[in-house]
Amino acid sequence: MTIGEMYRSSSAALSRGRRWTTASEGTLLGLIAVAAFGLTLPLTRVAVPVFGALEVTASRAALAGIAAAILLFLEKAPPPDRAARRQLVVIALGIVVGFPLFAALSMGRAPASHGAVVMALVPLLTAVIGSRLSSEELPVRFWVASVLGTSSVAVFSLRGARAGLATADVLLVLGALSAAIGYAYGGRLARELGASRVIYWALVLCLPLSLPAAVLELHVGLNAVPARAWLALLYLALVSQLGGFILWNRALAIGGIARTSQTQLLQPFVTICGAAWFAGEVVHADVVGFAGVVALTVAVGRTRPRLRTAKAEAT
Repeated sequence: MTIGEMYRSSSAALSRGRRWTTASEGTLLGLIAVAAFGLTLPLTRVAVPVFGALEVTASRAALAGIAAAILLFLEKAPPPDRAARRQLVVIALGIVVGFPLFAALSMGRAPASHGAVVMALVPLLTAVIGSRLSSEELPVRFWVASVLGTSSVAVFSLRGARAGLATADVLLVLGALSAAIGYAYGGRLARELGASRVIYWALVLCLPLSLPAAVLELHVGLNAVPARAWLALLYLALVSQLGGFILWNRALAIGGIARTSQTQLLQPFVTICGAAWFAGEVVHADVVGFAGVVALTVAVGRTRPRLRTAKAEAT
């Protein structure tokens, strides 16, 4: 082997090592974020009976927005350009407004463990939207798994409809779609703006609306709110709405949107455990079974997408 061949071989090995390290870091950060997100529905179910759905949505955005504004000020961060602001509006509508509102409304109608199964669609939806944004080509295996996973959720929802949960399921599906859009756009913009600043600016953009809404919607006396509800609301604001997204956007940016989003296959089980622990729900075996089926379809469909080449797009 010549010196040139040895150099090329070692360079290729180092490149593969860097790619593996980056993918592993993205997966690890994704798993931590998923653990944080997994408690969102149970703690929303704790907070909604006390504050109301609109107050929970506005307050978590307002509290997180104030913290984000302080962090941006301390970082002396320059404002995003026009192109970034357009994407931030989409992100804000998805993960600051859409998902929190639909989740809060649904948790007034259905158990968090039920919501865990329907929300298991988020990784599939994120991968589909992310692949379109990043010109990634997903194989047939992914689409087959997506159909099976979606069908499982549909069957589960039909069972819920007979139990009077049809409205909750519609809200949960809308929440899943909102989250997936916000995740996909956030993961893409994080590569340019930085993982933390994406969620910071999305929250700050909403602050002129979220802060007044939080004040106007507060119909309960502050002294009458139990500590459990306050802790749930603070978690939703500072962890679910802020800290978790910093980690999640970073994970999507360095690990790939379609690939990293599949770590959410574990989220339904975190939510189910949280529903039993924090919301006091009795979790039946069929709920765990459906969550397992959906998670399995996501795991089977998990793959590293290929970038479309110019030749492929021309054909």
